[in-house]
Amino acid sequence: MEMTEEGGDGPRWIDIPSTSEGELPSPEPGQLYHDLGSIYPDAPVPRIDGELVIRRAVLHDVTGLDDIFNWAAEGEVVIV
Repeated sequence: MEMTEEGGDGPRWIDIPSTSEGELPSPEPGQLYHDLGSIYPDAPVPRIDGELVIRRAVLHDVTGLDDIFNWAAEGEVVIV
């Protein structure tokens, strides 16, 4: 990981090898943007401050425990 600085006044960028492997897609001029609220009306994010988020999960093996612990640490309800 390297930090690059072009000029002195702008933000510093961190070059992360995993993100520089391929070219990231960029939106074309005139490209349609989607209303994610209509595509995912029940997204697992609080709609107002302090609202409870309930996550449902199926645990097939121990590799999913990290996500479950992270959700619980963030104060979300997890139903397994």
